[in-house]
Amino acid sequence: MKTEQLKTLVKNMKKKESLRNIIKQQRDKLSKELVKKDSKLICDKLLELKKYDSFLVYSAINNEVDLVYFANEAVLAGKKIAYPRVNGSQMDFYLINSLADLSEGYFHIKEPTESCPVFYPNRNTLCLVPGLVFSEQGDRIGYGKGFYDKYFNRYSDIAKIGVAFDFQICPKWEPGSFDVSMDALITEKREVFINDKIRRNM
Repeated sequence: MKTEQLKTLVKNMKKKESLRNIIKQQRDKLSKELVKKDSKLICDKLLELKKYDSFLVYSAINNEVDLVYFANEAVLAGKKIAYPRVNGSQMDFYLINSLADLSEGYFHIKEPTESCPVFYPNRNTLCLVPGLVFSEQGDRIGYGKGFYDKYFNRYSDIAKIGVAFDFQICPKWEPGSFDVSMDALITEKREVFINDKIRRNM
């Protein structure tokens, strides 16, 4: 690697780490009431995505957007809901019948129990993706483990929406070679469509 390329890489890594720390501190300060209120606004928007028959969701931690309301309503509407479970360095999603199928697992995050079957995404599956920071171009900064990026590299055609509070949308940075961008972003204040993949199915 050339010296200038190395300098750019190091500078970009520092910028991403700085954004990760700043936004995490800001999110940690949110009140439970505000998280609940804005999460409900986001869930209501997600429930408008009626053309999808299955959704990959997540269990919220540390003031992430809470998708419990969405998951419950989607199950009642006959949609398939799958949650992630980490096995070593790999993450897969598992189909649940209700939130009672979740138990505490990796990093104290609620995961599907061992009895839940693995779910394989299809053309009508939408993944709702957590993250610390997103750019309006769909780039994402997560927690540094790379579980979602690895999953999306295995299932490259899956539709992806970044789910976050509006202050988590930040100016663009240079993404890494293995980073996977979102097709759209949804916050309590706006919807950002990066390409036509999501818009076509609303």
